[in-house]
Amino acid sequence: MKTSSRIQSNQSIFIWNVLGTSSTALISVILLMIVSRVLSKSASDTFSFAYAIGNQLITIGLFQVRNFQSTDILHKYHFKDYFYTRLVTCFLMIAISVLYIYWGHYSGFKGLVIWLICLYRCTDAISDVFQGMFQQRERLDIAGKSLFYRNMLVILGFTLCLVLTKQLVLSLIVICLISVACIVLFDITPSVSFTSLERRIDAQSILGLLKESFPLFLNGFLLIYIYNQPKFVLEQLYSKQLIPAGVQTEFNILFMPIFMINLIFLFLRPMITQLAIYHSKEDKKSFVQLERRLSLVLLLASLAILVASYFVGLPVLSLVYGIDLRHYQLDFMLLIFGGIISTFATYIDNLITIIRKQHLLVIPYVVSFISSLAITGSLARGFGVIGVTYGFIISMMIWLLLSYGLYIMEKRK
Repeated sequence: MKTSSRIQSNQSIFIWNVLGTSSTALISVILLMIVSRVLSKSASDTFSFAYAIGNQLITIGLFQVRNFQSTDILHKYHFKDYFYTRLVTCFLMIAISVLYIYWGHYSGFKGLVIWLICLYRCTDAISDVFQGMFQQRERLDIAGKSLFYRNMLVILGFTLCLVLTKQLVLSLIVICLISVACIVLFDITPSVSFTSLERRIDAQSILGLLKESFPLFLNGFLLIYIYNQPKFVLEQLYSKQLIPAGVQTEFNILFMPIFMINLIFLFLRPMITQLAIYHSKEDKKSFVQLERRLSLVLLLASLAILVASYFVGLPVLSLVYGIDLRHYQLDFMLLIFGGIISTFATYIDNLITIIRKQHLLVIPYVVSFISSLAITGSLARGFGVIGVTYGFIISMMIWLLLSYGLYIMEKRK
């Protein structure tokens, strides 16, 4: 009976983890689809750019603590330390979003849309600290339920409000409220069964956690900036009237599958936690076997994605968004290949984090970031959207090669 119960539990964990990560992949796709169909090209461009800013600033809210938290098998820090640290980083995220809007002179409608999307993404960061705790206790089924229910309700609320009112600002306010309610229902409530939140704040633990997570945060911030650099460049070109309205939205549509590809890795989170367990027990044989199995799964999934993207990728995206994207075939396939490269690099980075050498990851991220800044703008001005794509794929390749080199060096020590 115990074996059967355990199998059923593992099945539940897998199913809910898949549902949760799938809904996370779908939410940005569906929100942009609704906006592009209901509102004007200009409003769609504003939403696309604002969502990119939200994705950038949530790295401050998350501070990449999840990678450390979910592999903290020995419980070096208590949940209260992770929670209060998250409150600090979320406060910084919101404060910086206000400063960004002010310094960027994004007044009126555009500024408000940026801030509301940042506020919504801040609720994602709050929810994430609970999901990290569930993962740490090998209960990704609860984390998956939280993600799935919250994402589905956000999609439903946003769609209904935008279709009925045609008001983007009101729709964003609605999803912020929905997200907060879902955190209470699907994160805080079940967390009571695993931990109690002490009111005593340990400043030393918070500082220690921030210090240990800083290399991961810096890496995450730089990585998302590399992802967003093409969109920032296109925004600059649009503001100078060098590209027409709608190009930002079209590029974001082409870029959407990149994040979905990265979410393939999230399906494998239970195995990453298991790798951390093997490493903590110094079970090298099991660690290597699981590492090879994960690599094979990622390789096969990548090949399947490349084939599917070539034959049905653009037709499906064109149908879903109601925009003819067929002339972007080369751009799209290069972006897909870049996304696959980034997925493998993320996998290597997690392996480096498991062996607690995450401070070394600053090297590949900084080099990739500098290369992205140096080449993307000039390539975009010279070749347009395809130039932006070239800059992205070069940056991804640099990231993967440097990370892999570091991992091999550390394994040989």
